[in-house]
Amino acid sequence: MDRLVDLDLVVAELQARRAGWESRGLDVGAFTWLDAQAAWPQRILTDRARVAEPESLGMIMEASPDRLAQLVLWRGGWADLDCLIDSELRSDTPKYQNVAECVTIAEDLAGQLLAGRLQTISGRRHPC
Repeated sequence: MDRLVDLDLVVAELQARRAGWESRGLDVGAFTWLDAQAAWPQRILTDRARVAEPESLGMIMEASPDRLAQLVLWRGGWADLDCLIDSELRSDTPKYQNVAECVTIAEDLAGQLLAGRLQTISGRRHPC
């Protein structure tokens, strides 16, 4: 997989926003990593120091039991996004080209979970 985005830079940006999200009532779980150099089956890890070459960065956000999402950002420029809002499960694979666009996806998702309704993510109507 090509390395389009440095996930260490992404996690630094997301970590800087974590306290703000949590102060607004969003529970943000531990950041998770998948190592591109690990043997199959790859294990999902929470300790970045145990990851030689990050392939993905994941996180779970929860505003309430019926408003939660799992976001996995891949270094190749796309995300796997699954969210539950008002008992409806939705999924998408938004694309990005840089750290700022990754952060925008996460920021928009956090706002959407806190608001409990569909919003626009990265300039388009997003299914989550």
